[in-house]
Amino acid sequence: MNPLTIVGMALGLGLMASVLIRKLRLPQVIGHIIIGTVLGLSGLNIFNLDNIHSFLPISSIALGMIGFLIGGELRWSRLKKIGRSIVIITAFETVCSLLAVFLIVWLITRSIPFALILGSLASATAPGGTTTVIQEYRARGRLTSTLFGVVGMDDAFAIILYAFSFNLAKSMLIPNAVFSWSSIIHAGIHEIGGALLLGSVMASIILLTIHLFKNDDAKNVLLLSGLFLCVGIGTHYQCSIILTTMCMGIIIANRKPNQSRHYFTLLSQFTPPIYILFFILVGARLQANILITMGSVGVAYIVFRTLGKLVGSWLGAVLAKAPAKVSKNLGLCLLSQAGVALGLAISTYHELSTLSPLANTTGLYILNIITGSTLLFQIVGPILTKLALQRAGEIQGDT
Repeated sequence: MNPLTIVGMALGLGLMASVLIRKLRLPQVIGHIIIGTVLGLSGLNIFNLDNIHSFLPISSIALGMIGFLIGGELRWSRLKKIGRSIVIITAFETVCSLLAVFLIVWLITRSIPFALILGSLASATAPGGTTTVIQEYRARGRLTSTLFGVVGMDDAFAIILYAFSFNLAKSMLIPNAVFSWSSIIHAGIHEIGGALLLGSVMASIILLTIHLFKNDDAKNVLLLSGLFLCVGIGTHYQCSIILTTMCMGIIIANRKPNQSRHYFTLLSQFTPPIYILFFILVGARLQANILITMGSVGVAYIVFRTLGKLVGSWLGAVLAKAPAKVSKNLGLCLLSQAGVALGLAISTYHELSTLSPLANTTGLYILNIITGSTLLFQIVGPILTKLALQRAGEIQGDT
């Protein structure tokens, strides 16, 4: 099968899965992940190790669109009220996840490097499934606004925590290695500074030129051009795609608050097929048999990552004096795990595999745990997100 045949088949099956899964009153994203699992490495192998890499641009563009549309929801009027709470909650939910997983894995294995790396990976939350559920059920309210901000910032926090933990772990695995603060500062500059700079520049260019175009088609092309450039340049310089396009969306939404609503509506017309393919690709990469090989550490990782997200978001919300419906429900919306955690786990394995046999084994075990747990979190996460939004009374209705 050539790529166009595979994409056509995946879109058709994804659409049918949406219809069937909706009848079960479950988020449509679950149907897309299941289709991906059937077509991918755990099933028919139509999406296989040879061709799956060629579809990476689809995943990158989907993440860019997710970030941009998140930015469109974060207007200054809302940010003035909840901006402080977003930062506090994100800090607590990421750090608590790291500490919870670190402690339990250390108690089981007595390996500080292993526990540090696995704990840092636990801090990452995948925004795709969460934001898709919000859009599917047209959720609106304080919980939804806070959730948009937290999943947008989580990416940067998680990578900085990973940079700190991985450098410390590596210095323990290699006798002569030295812990490097410079790499942590470098990661922070890349993830936050680089993303903010690129997103700001691209937003400024769009705002300066969009008034030159009178029809919607031309405006859409301009927005897509800016989005593609942000994703492409950000990927090249290893900036966070989510943070870059979210920054672009925030600036456009707030500099042109009235006109920009129309811009975001225009762009959202392109998202359904991109999102379907994105989650099918998430499912295609997952290997169900790895769930069996995770062992006690894998089970502990799933349980204590969940506890870390729940307790951390609750504690952060309480300290930030957020409403009760935020503190009680936000943690349920932060369990999805995919791109960032998987990408960092793969990077960890490749880097550790060159250091020593012990480091290689550690990296492989970490990769298996993250891959296996991602399959579970990607199925459970959207269901719990819908439940939390229902409990908060913010679901407007099915699409």
